[in-house]
Amino acid sequence: MNLKYFTEKSAYDAGITFFESTLERSLKSVATREISLSKFLKEQIQSVKPLEKVNDTGFFLGTFRDIETNQISSKPIEIEEEIKKEKYEEFIIFLLESKSNQYLNRTEISRITRALNQRAKDKPVILLTLSNSPSGKLLSISTTDRGEYVKKGLSGEKVGKVHLLKDIKIESPHSGHLRILRDLKTAVSDAKTLEDLYKKWKEVFDLKLLNKRFYEEIFHWYLWASKKAEFPNIKMEAKSDRKKEKYFTEEKDIQNHTSVSLIRLLTRVLFVWFLKEKGLVPDEFFDPAKLKNILRIFNSSNDKSKSYYNAILQNLFFATLNTERNENGKINRKFASDSKVEKERREEFNIKNLYRHKDAFSISEAEILKKFSEVPFLNGGLFECLDKDFAEESKGGEKRYYVYLDGFSREESYSAKIPDYLFFGQEKTEDLSEELSNTRGRSTTVNGLIEILNKYKFTIEENTPLEEDVALDPELLGKVFENLLAAYNPETSTTARKQTGSFYTPREIVEYMVDESLKAYFTTALTQGFVGLTVIGTGDTTMFPDAAQKKGQMYLTSPT
Repeated sequence: MNLKYFTEKSAYDAGITFFESTLERSLKSVATREISLSKFLKEQIQSVKPLEKVNDTGFFLGTFRDIETNQISSKPIEIEEEIKKEKYEEFIIFLLESKSNQYLNRTEISRITRALNQRAKDKPVILLTLSNSPSGKLLSISTTDRGEYVKKGLSGEKVGKVHLLKDIKIESPHSGHLRILRDLKTAVSDAKTLEDLYKKWKEVFDLKLLNKRFYEEIFHWYLWASKKAEFPNIKMEAKSDRKKEKYFTEEKDIQNHTSVSLIRLLTRVLFVWFLKEKGLVPDEFFDPAKLKNILRIFNSSNDKSKSYYNAILQNLFFATLNTERNENGKINRKFASDSKVEKERREEFNIKNLYRHKDAFSISEAEILKKFSEVPFLNGGLFECLDKDFAEESKGGEKRYYVYLDGFSREESYSAKIPDYLFFGQEKTEDLSEELSNTRGRSTTVNGLIEILNKYKFTIEENTPLEEDVALDPELLGKVFENLLAAYNPETSTTARKQTGSFYTPREIVEYMVDESLKAYFTTALTQGFVGLTVIGTGDTTMFPDAAQKKGQMYLTSPT
């Protein structure tokens, strides 16, 4: 899908081409293309601030032609005439451009989208926004929810949450954006009426459906990986003979270990993916073409190729994200010694923040360290290696043990073994009928984990009740973790979530709880007489017990 016409044509002509060529839906011709946004929206936007980054000249691109016949109307249309028409008779489309070198964020686009929908009254609006960034020209598409007013004295429709398909790169659109554009095109071609089209577009812009589709792919990967991935389960005495035994001995515990290890791996990778979106982790760690020049053996279709997880991901998790950077002459990030002297090797034995698997790389040690050097240190537990040593009381006294669960080790028998194809394998069918407990699972489509992530657009900006980017946001981490923990365990007839007592509260529930709590508080606090504003610095000390700390406090109270 080529969008380069946005850089080759005028903004108006490019907008028309977007609908006629990319979405294959013609628009009615307009009599007056240009509108002054400040004049057109003077009642909806009282302040000039929301419009200060955009050109005052916007464009009325038109409305969809008859959705059943797509016939061309002979008479050009005017925007004010279209606004006066019956509800849902037209779908009004605008385009605006940011000023030179100005980037429009989500909130700025949302405010203008909401204002245009208010101006259009009962007609749904689609807004195309062109803005600029260091990476080139960006296209955003936005629309809003609409609903009936419930308050007495108000009629018509109210404008609700704004939905955005944001920051589509004109020169090189993300595969996740292209996928949604194709869905919009399908919605246009399948719609029978204008209201039907509006509902279908809302479905495409529905983040819940996007999250559901993403989770289904992740869940199928999880079931597939549970049959292929191997994590160590070793308890070893800390003696020279190093007698080994199983840490988990019950079969159900062993299966649970694999499941929990995969959930932990998924959570770590998803977190890293958001760091990558923020530019904090190099893209080349997830690019198979570049990995072939970094790793000595890397083959996403070979069962025996298992270097990606050990050399790239484990070094990234444990020796980088869980280790402070080299600063002020202090060397924190370094490789474990590859000395042949047993004593020197034992001094670093089981130290889990040292790089390993140097022999898996095709580049020098200095080049390896340089690639990891700019990745930040995260002072949290997510990237802490679970390979530990601990003491245990016995009849003969205290015994020390080493435990290998994550498998971050150079010793093959202690290390995790995860094939490269589980990360970069191309789409295929896999028999998951036993895992899904139904015969339809015999031909389940699965993909490598990185291939799945590359199909979706991620955003580091969390969505709000007022505006929602059609992209996967950080809240997804909690949802995936919750849903995978809830995966049914046939051995115990329970869910992993019930076993651990872990629950994730969805955003909608949190919003409702906060809203109801605030309503109850203000109903009580603000109905006990005339409410005024006290001077800054006078307040009770229940929140700030130390009188010196209450300076600057400002709150509402009844005047005395």
